[in-house]
Amino acid sequence: YKKALRFADKKFGEELSNYNDAILDNIENSRKENIYQSACEDLQNGHYSLAIETFEEIIDYKDSASKIEKCNDLIETERKEMVYNNAISRVSMSNASDVALKQSISDLQSISGYKNADGKVAELQARLEKYYHDKRVAEEQAKIRAEEERLRKLREEELRKIKLEKRKQKLKKTAKIGVPSI
Repeated sequence: YKKALRFADKKFGEELSNYNDAILDNIENSRKENIYQSACEDLQNGHYSLAIETFEEIIDYKDSASKIEKCNDLIETERKEMVYNNAISRVSMSNASDVALKQSISDLQSISGYKNADGKVAELQARLEKYYHDKRVAEEQAKIRAEEERLRKLREEELRKIKLEKRKQKLKKTAKIGVPSI
């Protein structure tokens, strides 16, 4: 090619140059297409980060920029889905702790607008309020039981003292009756 270009007249030299540029463009387009197809395959297989890296190599080719946005959206959707599922599974048991409820509420608030996260937040807040209410009721009942137990023991002690006092008086009477005075 170089020898032909060197010995060619001006018109033929331009024509050779145009052919060479067309060949180089085709080679570059073929390279970009291979990269693009590889990135599309990564996108289809769910390898979004890898697809983003690959699309960034050819950002000006076809719709690579919009594919990068699509990958970012899919990554964000996966992240939200994971947060949502973790938050729901953390409190799936009816006896979930207040810490688990608070953490799930916080997680769901961080993805507000995703699926029914806002509805779940309201539901979990109601469960948290019920948890605290039940806890207060249980504490009050425990205090009442403790006070009832204290009063029962106090009554038993009083009854024991009264019985003991009656027994002493009975023994004194018996002793006076049984022993004649001199």
